[in-house]
Amino acid sequence: TGTEISSDTVKATVVMLNLGAGVCRAMALYSLEERGHAGLLTKFNGICTPNNFRNSSLYTVHEMQLSPDCCVTPTWKEFHDSAVYWDEYGYDLTYIQRLKILQTAKWVESRGVQNINYSMAKVLKPNNWTGQLNNLNKLRCDGIVEFCYEWNEINLFGKKSTLTSNPHYSIVDYTEEHNKGTMSFYFFWPPHLYPATQCGHENLYQGIKWDTMFDSINIINPNMGSINW
Repeated sequence: TGTEISSDTVKATVVMLNLGAGVCRAMALYSLEERGHAGLLTKFNGICTPNNFRNSSLYTVHEMQLSPDCCVTPTWKEFHDSAVYWDEYGYDLTYIQRLKILQTAKWVESRGVQNINYSMAKVLKPNNWTGQLNNLNKLRCDGIVEFCYEWNEINLFGKKSTLTSNPHYSIVDYTEEHNKGTMSFYFFWPPHLYPATQCGHENLYQGIKWDTMFDSINIINPNMGSINW
């Protein structure tokens, strides 16, 4: 008859997991650790509870590795524990942009060891890459991060141009420039092209010669406390 019999007040918390963010740590080789190593946080594999959100073993990372010479998918905890961990990096993305990044990472993984291998020196190979997916054959660790963003026209990392006010973002359009100076052996990576520079951990060159859009972010929003490693 329209008479209220009883009522309940329900409170809901909407949680955003910032998947597609870059996760970065020191390189495992002690003598080269400052150069950094990068991957993409791509998946949450648990039931949605606050404790599970903080459990790093329930997340997947996509990263390029020398062995087995392709894109691998360790847990976030395994990535974190392999060397000195730095932070998570990202910036504001639309839902569609985030999904495109995750889709591209999945595509790289699906190519397997026969199609897209790990590059120790060049960020992306071949040098004369045509911008076509079927022409891509190698990615460095920071290469998969930059490729997944910039293939989808999301600016991430680029050289400061002396002719315009805009950096030369996009490894798609400036492949040789991103590879320039990286000789065949990885000891000769120039500092301005380190993975540490791309993520913003090393800011010596940031905003001067090369510029990154990345900054430290919280993966879980709202923040539910420290990640459990």
